Amino acid sequence: MKQPIYIFSDGKLKRRQNTLAFENADGKKKYVPVESTSEPMVPGLAIQY
Repeated sequence: MKQPIYIFSDGKLKRRQNTLAFENADGKKKYVPVESTSEPMVPGLAIQY
């Protein structure tokens, strides 16, 4: 079942093959498979590359 993801931190959002890659201001990276995501919800400041 696909679920929305919520990103509340500022950072960079990238798509890498079939994965969403988010890097926050501290340099921590989080990877989420696109197949399990219905929609990204980004109320913070995210720069998309």
